[in-house]
Amino acid sequence: SYYITVEKQLAFYKKILPDLKHVGFIFDRNNKSKKVELPEARMACEKMGIAYNIEVISSKMELEKAASKLILDRVEGIVIGSSGMLYNNISHFKDVCNQASVPIFSFNKEGTRNGALASLSSDYDLMVDKLLIPMALAVLKEGKNPGDFPIAFLKENRIFINTAQAETLNIKIPGNILEKAVIVR
Repeated sequence: SYYITVEKQLAFYKKILPDLKHVGFIFDRNNKSKKVELPEARMACEKMGIAYNIEVISSKMELEKAASKLILDRVEGIVIGSSGMLYNNISHFKDVCNQASVPIFSFNKEGTRNGALASLSSDYDLMVDKLLIPMALAVLKEGKNPGDFPIAFLKENRIFINTAQAETLNIKIPGNILEKAVIVR
């Protein structure tokens, strides 16, 4: 699976901002992944002792208002869920976040390419090499039933860092993260 748990995402964000204690989430009301991500975000935050606020929106025109509300709630970072409407429209609220020195994190690498500070994303090519090809070979060569394979996840995910955003927000990305990251400007 290409899915990365919210807990793993938050743990990654805390490597960039070790003092992160309060996050705001923005979810797309019309995106089906919200049904999994939103309750998982609550559980992960509670498990990790991170305070959180959640905004659920229906259109890109609501992004700035949602981000502004989260900033007024004193979040230290805003996380956008898996939705093209969210990560393709970061420009609608990035300035408000930059003015408040609140970084945006994305569940998708496209968010980082569009202005978020960072994302932890699955690498499709690596997933094919490490997970799918071995399964296909086991089916073809050993006659295994595809339905017998458990859901598999990559142990290593791809890190995307927007260094221009890091500079804008005066955030120093740890060297051990930068050396593994795909750098976006």
